[in-house]
Amino acid sequence: MRTMSFLLALAFASPAHAVPFLLQQQGRLLDAVDQPLTGSRPVTFALYDDDTAGNLLWTETVDVTFADGYFSVTLGQTNAITEAEIEEPEIWLGLTIATEELLPRQRLVSVPYAVRSGTAESLVGGHVDATSIAVGGVPVVDAGGAWVGAPPPDTLSGLTCNTGDLPQKSAGGWVCVPGSTFATTRLDWTDIDNRPAGLDDGDDDTRLTEAEVDAYVANDDYLTAAAADALYVEEGQPDSVDSSMIASGAVTSADLAAGAVGMRELAPTTGFGMLYDNTGPMANPAILYAVSFTPAVSGACLVTSETEINAASGIGGAVSSIAIKRGAGTDGFDMTLYTYFPPLAASEKITLAKTRIIPVTAGEQIQLGCYVQGAANASYLGCYTTYVCW
Repeated sequence: MRTMSFLLALAFASPAHAVPFLLQQQGRLLDAVDQPLTGSRPVTFALYDDDTAGNLLWTETVDVTFADGYFSVTLGQTNAITEAEIEEPEIWLGLTIATEELLPRQRLVSVPYAVRSGTAESLVGGHVDATSIAVGGVPVVDAGGAWVGAPPPDTLSGLTCNTGDLPQKSAGGWVCVPGSTFATTRLDWTDIDNRPAGLDDGDDDTRLTEAEVDAYVANDDYLTAAAADALYVEEGQPDSVDSSMIASGAVTSADLAAGAVGMRELAPTTGFGMLYDNTGPMANPAILYAVSFTPAVSGACLVTSETEINAASGIGGAVSSIAIKRGAGTDGFDMTLYTYFPPLAASEKITLAKTRIIPVTAGEQIQLGCYVQGAANASYLGCYTTYVCW
């Protein structure tokens, strides 16, 4: 099956009444696999009074030359088309190549029928002069075809166009025409004469980077957003300043008003640990380290030690204290915090607790535990420690 698209135009052969006229047809034909026809071949053109069957009104075979499927022919040169052959209410044009008629047939509309206006001798309410057109005795078109009548009204304000249409000024005022009517041309930058020097690269040379803008602002003692973030903290903003934002030694006690920073303003480091030994009998003295930690900053830690002793066959009086070991150093005990406890009967239990504040250095490893002396017969020794550093 071939496909086609074409355009019809009507041309008069003579101004005389009831004389033959010519039909100009242009179009494009494709074959069954949508390939455009080429070369020359006979094509039969015919006029019918129906779109599928009907009566044959006129026919003519023309040798048509195709170029990439496109063709242009003038009909009526061999077999004249007369006015009588187009008096039917509907006229359909058919094309036949070889023995195959291309469907659908194409209907002839208003332009071909306009040839019948040649029989009119006058127009109601006026006249047509071969050398001028006048309305009511007032010339509106001169002998040269120029409009000489009153200017048409401006109808642009009341014009409503469909999507894709554009307004165009005509002799009768503004009208809507398809947007495809207007040719579009892409203007390249190099097509512009007298271009300013240095702009051929797209104006990149006059565009500042963010870093360049910040440098200009800082040079004039203006505060940039980044600098403001580093210098100021919004009221109520959580976690707004941490130790990573403060250089070591930048803030000392001299920079703080008396009482301005207390325990509630500091974020303490806390922890706990527990350890027990129920292998008994215990060494004398016995030491259990329950927790190890490394302070992030130099300061102080509040440490507690709770010792639980369970006698096996009874022990005499003994002492208990907090055990502290710094790094790989020796064991340390606070003699002022020794607690003496009385002898314990077999299976009797006692719990002793001690608390103290110790100085610490950033990065120093601290081990906390329990120290007991004189409890060699204990069957169970438990140690529970906590620390809070700031």
